[in-house]
Amino acid sequence: MVVTELTGSQIVRGLAAYRHLAGEKRWPPLVWSFEAGYHFCEDADELEAWERQWAEVKYTEITSVIHGVLEPHARLFPKSRSVQYVVAQMNAIQSSLDMITHPQLQ
Repeated sequence: MVVTELTGSQIVRGLAAYRHLAGEKRWPPLVWSFEAGYHFCEDADELEAWERQWAEVKYTEITSVIHGVLEPHARLFPKSRSVQYVVAQMNAIQSSLDMITHPQLQ
């Protein structure tokens, strides 16, 4: 980040803006890996591996929110429709991410 003189948040927002623009313009996806760093990718296997890794990170984040926030909230307010709705939706998201991350277990 010293090289670019940008803050970390500016770089993150710039990459997000680029990904959005690339999707609109039908450019190849920009992905990051330990081996190659940031690079344009048109290899189906590499893209699938990246997507599975992304889904696994989100699965972990969602699981933490469910166990750390939503379940205690639901125990405190068991009759709350909004809490029940959020818990049900987050469980569905968690399940979908699990299927993406571990398709061989289905």
